[in-house]
Amino acid sequence: GLNETKKYLSELGIKYVDGSNLEIIEKDGVKFGFLAFDYTISKSNLDRDLELIKTSDPQINILIVMPHWGEEYKETANKFQVETAYKMIENGADII
Repeated sequence: GLNETKKYLSELGIKYVDGSNLEIIEKDGVKFGFLAFDYTISKSNLDRDLELIKTSDPQINILIVMPHWGEEYKETANKFQVETAYKMIENGADII
């Protein structure tokens, strides 16, 4: 389903992020960068993700990182989420 979704989005000219690509949208001279990572099903590689955040940061003004993570029906972040969020910020994420 994921590959099919990417195919259709690409055919329609709709940008997406999938854990390996930085997408940039410029609005009024401000470059917004978007990254997304999955720590639930596909278990994204944290070291690789942090490196992508670090190398993406200089290319844009505001870096938005969207991790898919957490535990079902929990109202608070777990230890992994908190520690990882701080690492993402240290590597250049502006919004998580």
